[in-house]
Amino acid sequence: MSGQTPFRTRTPHDPPGSVAIETLLDWWLAARRRTFLAEHASGHPETLDAADYLTELALGSRIAAEATNGRWAVVARLLTTGTVEDWHLVGEAIGVTGEEAAAGFTSWLTSQAALYRSTGLGLTAAEVSKLVRLADSLPN
Repeated sequence: MSGQTPFRTRTPHDPPGSVAIETLLDWWLAARRRTFLAEHASGHPETLDAADYLTELALGSRIAAEATNGRWAVVARLLTTGTVEDWHLVGEAIGVTGEEAAAGFTSWLTSQAALYRSTGLGLTAAEVSKLVRLADSLPN
């Protein structure tokens, strides 16, 4: 990136569309490096650039959203393969309680059913019913 203008943003939605997570990470690391150097290496904290801090926050949010985007589909796969014993295990893996994991999965199933009804994409009613039975069979 030497000699190039650094990428800056104030929102996780910029740039719009699909951007490789590796690119997002590169931009986030560059912004983080600039803020760290401005704080610690320059000896001049007054040179801190708010745009770099906002970029760091926005890209961090975007990276987190990208990284967790398919988590409920992974949970569905765990349920259908019988490789998860309880919601506590799922919750632990995603950093929430078992109850929150079960509620999040149920919400995702509801949205998948609605998506299928309106677009033909998502999960069919039969797929949702099967996953609800499997989900309900797990202890929290």
